[in-house]
Amino acid sequence: MQHRGSGPYAEDDDREPRLPGDRLPGPGVHRRHALLRDRDRREAPLGLATGPGHRHPRAPRSQPGRGPRLPRRAHRARALHPRGRGDSRVTAQPDRVGQRIDALDRRLRVLESVRDIEALAARYHTLCDGGWAGPSHADPDALADLWTPDGVYRINPRRPPCRGRDEIREQFVRLQSSMPWILHTFTNSDIEVDLDAGTATGIFKGIAYYRRRDGNHIVVGSYTGAFARTGGGWRFSSWVADLAHGSVLTPDESTA
Repeated sequence: MQHRGSGPYAEDDDREPRLPGDRLPGPGVHRRHALLRDRDRREAPLGLATGPGHRHPRAPRSQPGRGPRLPRRAHRARALHPRGRGDSRVTAQPDRVGQRIDALDRRLRVLESVRDIEALAARYHTLCDGGWAGPSHADPDALADLWTPDGVYRINPRRPPCRGRDEIREQFVRLQSSMPWILHTFTNSDIEVDLDAGTATGIFKGIAYYRRRDGNHIVVGSYTGAFARTGGGWRFSSWVADLAHGSVLTPDESTA
């Protein structure tokens, strides 16, 4: 014997669930499904459907306990398929994502280039510095290799610039004896990179402390550089010092 609400379709079960949406004991139905069942029972004879997607409550159910299957809304179906036909707004979305990825990639390459150029300037100063735990300008070949083959180097406006790696190397050999003790610092780098051309320009503020036979000196100024990207990384194509001020730290009045 079956109690009310336990039959295969629970057609005579008119009990209310305790809370909206709760199921009745056993294979009962939701309250909203029961209301639909009662309406269909009143309005349609056995075996006739009341409309698309509806059936008589006594008709067999493929899934007992579930309400009538409703058709999906068309706009939701398109949302689930981003590449649906005829929706220009959806097809444009991947293009915007690709543009953002390209912009981020370009920005990352610019930032990496700026960092590499700053590292190039830092290596120049490191290779020049010395005199307390070894000679200054200790490796002229490594210093000359920081330039492109036709690069330009000038630190003294009273002398013509050095052109090419051979002349640049000879300059550092001379500095080993003329500036046997030197220490550089630089800051305030301002670098502009042209990724398409593989070039860059930049200005650095610099301070140099050095000793010569006539005393101890300090000079301040800026370096103006032009840079080129090569197979071995960024290199100087031009590196020119512009002294803003030079003073002697000893009573000697000679200039740097």
